[in-house]
Amino acid sequence: MLRLLIVVLALACLAVAQVHVAGHVVDENEAPVANARITVRCGDGPTLEAFSGQSGAFQFPLAVRGDCQLNVDRTGYFQLQDFPIAVSTGFSEVTVTLHSQHQVFQNLTVGALPAHIDPAQTQREERLSGTEINDIPYPSGHNLRNAMKLMPGVIQDSTGGIHVQGGGGYQTRYILDGFDISDPIDGRFSTRLAVEGVQLLDLTAAREPANLGNGSAGTLQIRTESGTDQFHTTATNFVPGLSTQGGMRIGGWTPRVGVSGPIVKGHAWFSDS
Repeated sequence: MLRLLIVVLALACLAVAQVHVAGHVVDENEAPVANARITVRCGDGPTLEAFSGQSGAFQFPLAVRGDCQLNVDRTGYFQLQDFPIAVSTGFSEVTVTLHSQHQVFQNLTVGALPAHIDPAQTQREERLSGTEINDIPYPSGHNLRNAMKLMPGVIQDSTGGIHVQGGGGYQTRYILDGFDISDPIDGRFSTRLAVEGVQLLDLTAAREPANLGNGSAGTLQIRTESGTDQFHTTATNFVPGLSTQGGMRIGGWTPRVGVSGPIVKGHAWFSDS
């Protein structure tokens, strides 16, 4: 009977000396993280290890109280190191949040450089992208015709006419998305197009392929922006400028708007400027 009493007293003293640290491991969405490796170390004591269950719960029995450090590690999550916890009562509870690791992939296609001289290329080509048209400053930036002089081999006369490779204004063929927009009377370019809606200007000098027609100076193809599955709107120059030349007055004002989006998502789109 005395031995049994001694054993009971020893177990009671051990229960009083021991403390328990319990908690849960969750992700940034508060979902439980199972099979996470948790280690805890208090002072100079030993390092204890446990694993979280399916509900993310874990528990440690500690023999000492005081300041402890908690480490949590799980594949696919950022590691939590030296998380401080204070153990001062018989039962302490803590919730640990692990943040998921996200992988970022980037593909880079490296192709061979083209030859400096292509025997199959019998004509000269120049290209001007819509980004360059909108980034390079030039007078009267709302008129696409004024942007054409940014291309090598194209000049603009005092009347605004366009001359390609030294030819007359009527000697160039202008194509908009596959349609000939040259003036049917004098053959010049007189169509007003919004600069913001242009994606690419592609100039082919004389000796162009037969499918581009018979413009003796060259062919200038204009490709416009196409719509996407998302609605997009742009607004330009809706606030008039002020001019101080000859007194305070309103300067040039050419407000423009662009709208694009889907007609039937994944099948048909529209774009208008």
